Amino acid sequence: MSAAAVGGAGTAVGGHKRPRTEINAIGNKYKRAEVLSKLRVAKKKDRKARQETRRMMREELGDAAPPKEVRSLPPPPVSRGGLPLEDDMTGQWL
Repeated sequence: MSAAAVGGAGTAVGGHKRPRTEINAIGNKYKRAEVLSKLRVAKKKDRKARQETRRMMREELGDAAPPKEVRSLPPPPVSRGGLPLEDDMTGQWL
């Protein structure tokens, strides 16, 4: 039986090993935790590298740099706790 059939890491087209993507399929919780921690470290390293390249690009471009991306949060839900609502029909306060 091959390593991929048993549950080991598969090989990509180029022949290099790639990390396993079905983490939920790992039954051993210690091995699963180890794989997850390695995945988290790899993601953090990749994120830092992207941030660094964006920072370097902003420094090189100076004032011509594109603005930073800002994530906007959805508006808070409307509740009746703060302000009284006016009734449409009678103009009376609810």
